[in-house]
Amino acid sequence: MMEEVTVFIEISPPGVRHRNVYALNATMDDVASRVAFLIVAKKRSNNSVKAFYPSSKGGVSAIFKTNAIADRLIEGASYLEIAARPRRYLCLRNPQHPDLLEFVGGKYTSAF
Repeated sequence: MMEEVTVFIEISPPGVRHRNVYALNATMDDVASRVAFLIVAKKRSNNSVKAFYPSSKGGVSAIFKTNAIADRLIEGASYLEIAARPRRYLCLRNPQHPDLLEFVGGKYTSAF
């Protein structure tokens, strides 16, 4: 069993698809095409380290969720800004704005 797990988020430059992209079906119009997650697991007892890039062919769910994560990380977009963009997913607990109430429990911002 691994004792320490760290997740790194890698973002490629605009217009460049990350070579280890998480959302495999993301188009170049999706900011998700620039995002990769690196998982590094360490076991202190024998100093072993395992690192890998997970990927998802899971349809639009992975794309929409990764688009929203990237909007927050790259642009610092607010939840209101993300809610107004297509191909996003938001899941909020206690939204501070009435326009975000529909995202309590999770909702896509556009149809598939």
